[in-house]
Amino acid sequence: TDAGDAFGRWWTSRDDVDSREQMDERVDDFFETLRLEASDAVIVVGHSLWFQHAVRRLCLRAGSRAFVEREKDAARALTSEKIGNCACVGLALAFDAATGEASLEDAAFLLGGGEAE
Repeated sequence: TDAGDAFGRWWTSRDDVDSREQMDERVDDFFETLRLEASDAVIVVGHSLWFQHAVRRLCLRAGSRAFVEREKDAARALTSEKIGNCACVGLALAFDAATGEASLEDAAFLLGGGEAE
């Protein structure tokens, strides 16, 4: 499937569900796109459950260990609780120079109550 295709069927049907491996691949592709983006700041809009999966995947990486240990409550909330509707969360990412792998350096609620639901 070509993500840039505006004419072909790019969505999944109502009865179609992504596997864990497909979700992981989608998240990894997303972070690779961010890494290659020429901008220092990117605004992303998305579904709370997708965001939760993406942050959970980040938190499992060795490069995110310092954030997870320092911000245990925030890491737990961002990886296991629904983020409120219209909430805004800022993430500071780092990309390993050798592998390009993304890791989480910091996270903060910017708008939307300051906590997960």
